[in-house]
This record gives sequence, structure tokens and C-alpha cells, in this order.
Amino acid sequence: MSAAKKKAPARERSIDPATITEARARLFEAARAVDAEGFAAFAVSATAERQLNLRLDSGNPSAAQFLSGFPPHLASEGARHAQASGAAFWWSAGSLDGREIIASHWALHSAWSGLPQPGVGLPCATESGQCGLVLFWGTGLHVGSGRELAKLHALASAVFLSVAAGRQKSEKLPHISKRELECLKLTAKGLTSDEIAVQLALSVHTTNQYLGSASEKLDAVNRIHAVAKALRSGMID
Repeated sequence: MSAAKKKAPARERSIDPATITEARARLFEAARAVDAEGFAAFAVSATAERQLNLRLDSGNPSAAQFLSGFPPHLASEGARHAQASGAAFWWSAGSLDGREIIASHWALHSAWSGLPQPGVGLPCATESGQCGLVLFWGTGLHVGSGRELAKLHALASAVFLSVAAGRQKSEKLPHISKRELECLKLTAKGLTSDEIAVQLALSVHTTNQYLGSASEKLDAVNRIHAVAKALRSGMID
């Protein structure tokens, strides 16, 4: 095996083809919405090396170019970030340095370099604690608002749940109150706690309590994870 192949992100166990087809279709739709040219979803390895294992990609020339030149040290950094933080991040590339591709203070500007195109990284996690990272990239990529970023992050998290765990037997859904569901739905639309509080005539403290209790009932690590699980279960759409 060549050194280049050894350094490339590894591909984990096979996944149900129907799950892959559905996940890829959802990510293609999300990519079109932000003018991304390609995407890839990774799971963080359970080994001490903390590397990214490829679960699926867009399967086009952009993905082949991006993945073939993906530096090993960035795979390690991406894995560590996914395990330590739920914050989205973005990076610039080449002559595009300095152009903000995400119009939101909710995303971190990463120092990633050496990649052919700018992009965005979205950390994800499953209910069992498995972490992952979904990347979108492209020369025209732009996420115009915090609301658009939240929507993209929630969709990426929902897709990661399906490709990380595969299709599982349905489980009894927890009871989520009407207010908790309302807060989750508005979070899925990209609203902040302040905006949700205004729309529902609640205090910000109460809004955060509803989101916190919903996350706890769904066994989610944060509100983005809770939205993803609610979307996946059909509680919200």
C-alpha cells in the first residue's frame, strides 16, 4: 500500500446501500442550498490516534480531488475538534483568504490550510456518544446567516446519525411537551434563544430551560443534536 493511501481518511464498515443513497441525496440538497461543490461525512475512530474514517462523500470529481489531497494532520485536528466541541468552523483557501464564507458569529474561523477550496466543518454526535464531522466545500460556498448555518448543521447531524449507526429498530419516543417541540422547531429554523423567546412570548431563561429539558429527554449532547434526533424521529419536520 502506498504512503498516500495510508494517510488518506479510512473507510469504515459497510453501510446499508439504501441508507447511503438517502443520506447522499439529503447532503446533495443541502450542498446545492449553499453552493457547495462537494461534501464528505466522517466518523471519529475509537482508537487513540483519533482519526477521521470516511463514511460517504459526494462521489464527484470535487470529492476525489479534495479527499486525495486531504492532509493527515487536518484529519487529526478535525477528529479532536469533533470530540471536544459542537461548534461549526470554516476555513479559507488560496486567493480566497479573508473572504468570510459564513456570515455568522456562531462559526469559528479555522486556521486550516493546504486545502484546494474553502469549506465548512460541522461536528456531529450520536446518542451513543460516537462523534463525527461533515464537511462541505467549494469556491462559491457561502452560508448567509446564522439561521442557514443552524439548518445546515441540523441536517448534517441527522444524516450522520443514519450513516454512523445505520437503520435501527424503532424505539419508544420520549414525551416532549408542546413548548419543547415549539422551541426545537424554531431552533431547526435557525432562530436563537432570544428570537425564540420573542416569538413565543417567553423569557430567554425559560426558552433555554425548554431546550435543555428537550435535549435531556432526547439524550442529546446539545440543542443541535436534539434537533437532529427530533428530525430523525419525525417529531419535527
